[in-house]
Amino acid sequence: MKAPLGVYACPGNHEYYSVPRHWPTIFSSLGVEILENEHVILRRNGAELILAGITDDLAEQTDLPRPDIRQALQGTSPALPLLLLSHRPAHVRELRALDRPGATLQLSGHTHGGQLFGLNLLVKYLNKGYLSGPYALDAVRLYVSPGTALSASHPFRLGAAASRIPLLILRAPRD
Repeated sequence: MKAPLGVYACPGNHEYYSVPRHWPTIFSSLGVEILENEHVILRRNGAELILAGITDDLAEQTDLPRPDIRQALQGTSPALPLLLLSHRPAHVRELRALDRPGATLQLSGHTHGGQLFGLNLLVKYLNKGYLSGPYALDAVRLYVSPGTALSASHPFRLGAAASRIPLLILRAPRD
């Protein structure tokens, strides 16, 4: 993959199931920069955006750093717009508690959109009410992608939202 400002990702739970110390090298060889409790500032046409990513909750079980939004944003201006990559949508609650004045969006996955009818209710419950699509939490926005909605253990979908890879277009606010 290639993009003018780079290709970025954050780790999800599956990255910690096997060879958790090797997958960053694999992603890097594919041109993907992994953000683990860190950020980059993206600049285009005079505008700036903080792109931050955090680790997954399972990192701690493999002796790797647990998710830390504050560390990921260390040294950034709270007035700049923020795009946070967090595999688990429930992290939006921590993000919302920061009460940033700048525009804030979190992109997440993890839920597979429920994947199976009936299971979607459990998945929604386990993910603090977030399953798929856009959510507005005061000034913070969250988008949960169902992704391709397949996992190795369940390579099918039944009675759940269609799998998709969303295209989100971010625009600077007009004065």
